[in-house]
Amino acid sequence: ESGMKLRDAVEFAKKARAKLGPDFSPDETVMHEAREQLKTVSLEQFRNLRSLWRLVSPVAPIILYTLVLALITTVLRAKFHQLGVWMACIEAGVAGDRDAAFNQLLELWVAHMLIKLLSLPEGTYMKRAKAYFGASIRNGVLSAMISQDYEYFDRTPAGVLQDRLNRDADELGENLIEFPIKMLERA
Repeated sequence: ESGMKLRDAVEFAKKARAKLGPDFSPDETVMHEAREQLKTVSLEQFRNLRSLWRLVSPVAPIILYTLVLALITTVLRAKFHQLGVWMACIEAGVAGDRDAAFNQLLELWVAHMLIKLLSLPEGTYMKRAKAYFGASIRNGVLSAMISQDYEYFDRTPAGVLQDRLNRDADELGENLIEFPIKMLERA
């Protein structure tokens, strides 16, 4: 578990003691055990974070390229996907200023081509990062599976293992690689 409930309970006990005075005191041995358990959970979470970083660090440059491309395309979309830009072009055409209308239309076309041009490598980099990350997850899991007893493989069908491995690797890749980029694009 994350330890959030235990952390909240310890904080509640501290606040209750501060508001109710020193007479209110939960059992000190229980509070000590709770603090020790919180330290253990925090240390385990830190170890898990380091393990996760070892998996993500090889694809970090690719993710960074993807984030930069996503940021640029988001900025361009915010500027050129507005109705006001199109309306200015139309109004210039209606007013008879063909040169201004043509220049604005050309600017819009170039911006949309640039958006499309940047979206292609962005998608490619994201797929590459996700595939590399998924491969490293699969390799790690397969290495761990080699050390399992034979009984484990007798009880668990190979199809179930393969399906679970692929599904988990895909979900991790989507949550750790695609999700931050999608959130940036929505902003």
